Amino acid sequence: MSSSDVHRAHLDFVAAMRAVAESDGIVTDDEERELRHVAEALGVPEALRDLRRAPSADRTRVLVLGRTAAADALRAAVLAARIPLAKNLTASVTHLAVADDVPAAEPRLARARELGAAVLDLPAAWQSLGLVPVQPRTAPAPPVTVAPPPPVAVPPQPTAVLPPAPVPARPRPAATLPPVPRDRQWIAWITMGTGLVLMFLTVIALFGGAGLAAGIPLGAIGVGLLLGGWTVGDPKSRYPAISSRKA
Repeated sequence: MSSSDVHRAHLDFVAAMRAVAESDGIVTDDEERELRHVAEALGVPEALRDLRRAPSADRTRVLVLGRTAAADALRAAVLAARIPLAKNLTASVTHLAVADDVPAAEPRLARARELGAAVLDLPAAWQSLGLVPVQPRTAPAPPVTVAPPPPVAVPPQPTAVLPPAPVPARPRPAATLPPVPRDRQWIAWITMGTGLVLMFLTVIALFGGAGLAAGIPLGAIGVGLLLGGWTVGDPKSRYPAISSRKA
């Protein structure tokens, strides 16, 4: 590695140590002393040129032990006052507030005294930190209910009797025609078939060059047979009374 690479590695190492020391928002005397010792040993004192410790009034850091409602209220007040609230016991903790549910044999109590932190109960912590306890909210007075006025008796009104609605007349079912006898159907089909054949032959004869004098009579006979067969096979032609009633 070149000298510039070594110098850059030393700068990065001291910068990482400084980031760890400043992660809790407070640089203690011991942390500053160790950082400057490492920076001088590695030849990079410029890495700590702008390092500043917080004033003593701003170096207050509180750790609250306990799970009671009073402990939660103190935590909320510490955060509202913008005082750093610690999650673990470190050398930067200056005040250790202890709730009633914390046993006396808690090892963090003795460790906090060794680190020089003030171990206080919750009322003493409120007073030492200069916080104002939160006053409990009074329940609002229940609303006054006004009894509604008694209902006024209304005499019954005569009800109008409506005439019954007219029932619409049911439509009469259409008369069904009896089926055509089978022999009559055969006669109708044969007659209509013969008429169609004659009309087909008439068209072929006209297209083949036959004169109108020969084609018109043959076509008239075919049309007559077609109409006659249709009349024979139509039920209305056999039962005119029923057909006229249906119409």
